[in-house]
Amino acid sequence: MDEYLASDDQTAIDALRTRPPDEIIRQMVKVDDPSDLALLREIALADGLQFEDTSGIEFVDPVSILVITGTVAMVGGTISWWLERRKGGQVIDLTQSDDSKRFRRTKGLQLGLVVVIAADGTVATVEVKEPRGFLGQVLKDVIDALGHLTDTSAEAVKGVLENVVRERGQVTVGIPAGARLD
Repeated sequence: MDEYLASDDQTAIDALRTRPPDEIIRQMVKVDDPSDLALLREIALADGLQFEDTSGIEFVDPVSILVITGTVAMVGGTISWWLERRKGGQVIDLTQSDDSKRFRRTKGLQLGLVVVIAADGTVATVEVKEPRGFLGQVLKDVIDALGHLTDTSAEAVKGVLENVVRERGQVTVGIPAGARLD
C-alpha cells in the first residue's frame, strides 16, 4: 500500500486518477482546521472507510493528519467530496456584471444550496435533494438557464429555477435561516 500526502488542493486527487480504482491504498490527508477534520472523519465514516487519526500527535504546525484506507475509487471520492463540502454553497448574483462576483462559493451556505440574487435584489434558493449525486449537473443547468435569461426579475428567476431543477431539488423564495452570503 502506498501513501500520498493530500494538501487542500486537487494534488492528491490528480495522483489517484492514475491508479487502478480497485487498488487498496493508505492516503494521508493534511488538515489545518478542527472543523475540517471533523467533516472529513464524518464523510470517511459514512463512506465505510477505515481511518487513523493523528490529532493527538504534536507537529511543528498545528495540523492533523488523517490516514484513510480503502480502494483508490472510494478514497478519491471521499477526499473529493470533502474538498467540495469545505467550499460551501453557491451564490449566483445577477446584480453583478463581473463573473468573479456573479458566481462564487461561500462557507456561509451548506453545500447543496444555490442562492440566486435577482436583478431587483430579491432572493430565490435552490436546495438540491442529493448534493453528492446531483449538485454538479443542477449547477450547470441553472447557470446555463440563467445565462439565457433576459428578464432577471424575481418571478422570472423563480420560474426558470423551478423548470430547471424539477424533482432534483426544491426552489423557495428567500434565504434559508442561518445562511450567510459573505
